[in-house]
Amino acid sequence: MQGHQPSDHCAQPCHALLGLRGPKSVCPKGGKEQNNFGARCSNSIALRELRDRTRWCRGSSARWGPSGRGCAVIARSAMSEDKLRVVRDRVRSFPDFPVPGVLFRDISPLLKDPVAFKALIDLLEDHLRASFPKIDVIAGLDSRGFLIGPPLAQRLGVGFVLIRKKGKLPGPTESISYSLEYGKAELEVQSDAVEAGQKVVIVDDLLATGGTMRAACELLARLKADILECLVVIELKALRGAAKLEAIRFHSLLQYD
Repeated sequence: MQGHQPSDHCAQPCHALLGLRGPKSVCPKGGKEQNNFGARCSNSIALRELRDRTRWCRGSSARWGPSGRGCAVIARSAMSEDKLRVVRDRVRSFPDFPVPGVLFRDISPLLKDPVAFKALIDLLEDHLRASFPKIDVIAGLDSRGFLIGPPLAQRLGVGFVLIRKKGKLPGPTESISYSLEYGKAELEVQSDAVEAGQKVVIVDDLLATGGTMRAACELLARLKADILECLVVIELKALRGAAKLEAIRFHSLLQYD
């Protein structure tokens, strides 16, 4: 037997954890069998380093260094980097769109590729689970936030609400007007979309100048929501949109100058 399969006591096999091929399973909680690195992966520098820095013993957790962190720390980091690379590779650029001088970041290939899109939702889910013990609602911005928000909310087991452009929602609504580079725009949310005190994360595909995201934050604040974070796939750092969010926490997966 080349190694026991993952269980409640085990992580995934080492090739899945480290993005490398290897015949053995890695068990940071010391499952029923003691794991050793097999011949086919013993020459890997990454696995040799992991083997050298990790103490394995039956019936006790594998420990890495004086801090006692398990090898799963390395594994999660490697997996996240691989997924981030997959996501980044599915973003393409179009110069001079929609106007001359603008470099448009297009996520259409990312949405088209089920493996890449799953990697995206995995990364967003992992970030939120690691950052916040409790989330009540995911709010998505019109319109690409509607593509990312629902699967993320489903993963987290929470609700999803729409923040839409003016005139698109029925029933009583709250609205806010905000300035764009050329003119003004309005956002709306249904008045009963969020209850007072509910913990909300706002998601969108991209943060540019930050005007729309800030307006969304102000809109939800009127409903007395507790805004935990603004979360996007892409941040255009040169436009300094995050500065407009002021004290509100912000996170982006990909950054471009």
